[in-house]
Amino acid sequence: MKKKLILIAIFLVIVFITMYLCSIKMYTYTENYIPQGTYKIKINKINKVLNGSFYHSCSAIDCDSSTYKCSIKLTKDEYEKIMKLWNNKKALSPILESLCENTKVFYKSFEESYENNIEDYNKIDLNQDGKITSREFANQWLNDAINEQ
Repeated sequence: MKKKLILIAIFLVIVFITMYLCSIKMYTYTENYIPQGTYKIKINKINKVLNGSFYHSCSAIDCDSSTYKCSIKLTKDEYEKIMKLWNNKKALSPILESLCENTKVFYKSFEESYENNIEDYNKIDLNQDGKITSREFANQWLNDAINEQ
């Protein structure tokens, strides 16, 4: 009886590990220009959590390279859009970095966005608070990238 329970436990552990590993999509993308950036992305398909590591090198003498890491919960809509672009790492990688910056203010006002030729400010400002966050900007960028495919 103990052997059967041990075998069942081992089987369940193997099934759990297999399911967990199959639930994660990941990639690493390195840009093809100097200074290079490297994007390491993991998305858990079950709980829709994106984990990202974004490395940017620096080619100037007096600057340092930088790494930014994040973990955010994606909305169902964001996840679906990301999956539509999943095979286009070049387009998707900088979008995901912007998405990860989440609540960082991208544009503080309509006037600031107008100076940078941003159209449809109200469409991008999803919560209509008068500011565009990196996440709001990234969502519009996802839409644009999907439309360009």
